[in-house]
Amino acid sequence: MAPAPTPSTAVTGQDDAPARVVPGSVQAMFDALDRSDAPWCLLRGAGDLTASAGDIDVIVHPNGLTSARRALAAAGFVDVPSRGRGSHRFFFAYDPPGDRWTKLDVVTELAFGRYQELPLDAAEGCLVRRVADGRPPRLDPDDAFWTYLLHALLDRRQLRPIDIAQVRELAADARDDSPIATDLGPLLPGGWPPARFIDVARRGEITALAAIGRAVRRRWVRRAPFRVGSRLVIGWISRRAGRFLPVSGSRQGGLSVALLGPDGAGKSTIAAQLEGAFPVPVQRVYLGLYGRGSDGGDRGPSARFGLAGRLTWLARRSIGARWQQWRGRLVIYDRHVLDATVGPTATGPKARARRWLLAHAAPQPDLAIVLDVPGDELFRRKGEYDPLTLERRRQGYLELAGRVPGAAVIDASADPEIVRRAVVDRIWAAYRARAIESGRHG
Repeated sequence: MAPAPTPSTAVTGQDDAPARVVPGSVQAMFDALDRSDAPWCLLRGAGDLTASAGDIDVIVHPNGLTSARRALAAAGFVDVPSRGRGSHRFFFAYDPPGDRWTKLDVVTELAFGRYQELPLDAAEGCLVRRVADGRPPRLDPDDAFWTYLLHALLDRRQLRPIDIAQVRELAADARDDSPIATDLGPLLPGGWPPARFIDVARRGEITALAAIGRAVRRRWVRRAPFRVGSRLVIGWISRRAGRFLPVSGSRQGGLSVALLGPDGAGKSTIAAQLEGAFPVPVQRVYLGLYGRGSDGGDRGPSARFGLAGRLTWLARRSIGARWQQWRGRLVIYDRHVLDATVGPTATGPKARARRWLLAHAAPQPDLAIVLDVPGDELFRRKGEYDPLTLERRRQGYLELAGRVPGAAVIDASADPEIVRRAVVDRIWAAYRARAIESGRHG
């Protein structure tokens, strides 16, 4: 008897096809969609569900989108809002051991073009005709041919070698009398009935297919100018509005995260690595207590401006960070004014007042992460102070983590790659919890 799949993977396939190992996050996605009772099926990529798969396209019945969102959220997927993408909804899940993001692109209609300005009223029919004799359900072969070809011709406006190979394979099962072929008939140029179009696709004639794609676009616009034009304008405006307004659905704005720890814990290194580590825009902000660092970054005014200059600079940086957060960005604080609460006990009223002012010069982060490194390891890394002093500093940050609600402590003495994955996982968990809370009050 063959061994059962491990919890992190599952094997799919039919009797006449080789089995495919599906990543755990993808399998969880399929299970969640099944539990939602929403009619759905794969839109593209039925043959690419391998262990390296990370981008899955599915179509869901419009009436089932709400239940599908809830089921996906329960499975650990986060709905990342976007503007100007038509019916597209993007869901992401993170797998720390594999350091892999799984992206699910859900649509409730078939629409093509850069701004989904060319809608085809065929989504519900495709779901009725879907092939459900295996898991996951997939499009009828004929529907798969027409939707993939239109996607390649109208969305990207060019055919890549991989597209030609896929089109030729799918064309083997295409029919010229199918529902989508019938709907497309009036949009095809004169002398090009669906049967001839299919024949050209089977031969993989790139030039002819590209010319037909351009003709179809022109005829589509002439056939429904107001519908196409309004979608173009709305899509164009919506995408550019994202530069100044929060994306739809981010009622609470983005998440703010403070990286804390003694010098040598790796805060700046981790902060730099996080800038491109998430499927949402990330803004890195330095909010430390001291002057310009050796890296030449904007570390604030020099010492001659004193406390007033530092407080003014911190206030300006905080306002900018809150603006980025309001726009839906993930703000990463490379250091934070919470550092003022860690260190030698202030002995005089002036020193205590200074520390209090600095500690309250910026808003509290949504999540504080303390990078924990033993004192002797900090000494080996930086060579500053002595191990005992550095250990006392370390203990101060551990005490700070105990005072800040929801703070996380991560062992930063481990392998840097393991540390980075742990930080990404912790931040994404907080982002996921925030998205769920926002959905409850939305």
